Amino acid sequence: MNTAFPVNILVHGCNGSTGRFHALAEVLAFHGQQSACLAYNDRDSLMVSSGQLAHAIDTLAAASDFIQKPGTLAAQVSRLLKVVTDERDSCRRRSDTGRCIESDHIFSLNEQRHPPVTRAARTTDVEVVAGHVEIVG
Repeated sequence: MNTAFPVNILVHGCNGSTGRFHALAEVLAFHGQQSACLAYNDRDSLMVSSGQLAHAIDTLAAASDFIQKPGTLAAQVSRLLKVVTDERDSCRRRSDTGRCIESDHIFSLNEQRHPPVTRAARTTDVEVVAGHVEIVG
């Protein structure tokens, strides 16, 4: 991996695997882009999986400054729509009486907004009031 260039971090969803990203990683490599696939057990809690993702990003960030100082979008990208979820007061699981027994608040708004990305030309943030699992499945 060349630490002087950005890396696309590919993360599968539920019931997925990094194997599904090999073809995409090859296409990105053909276009001169690097990729890293995060393997995780989707049966683990979101706290465990998000911690693994955060650790992987921290590891990459220690070797490269592109995370803190992202470059410009490729010319082929006409615009970037970034969904930011307002997860406050969301509930993943309720009791039989309707009381929330498991919160669905995983990431704060600040954690989802990185000023160099949010302020970038051709980037639009759309804020959706919804829980994390409601959006990402």
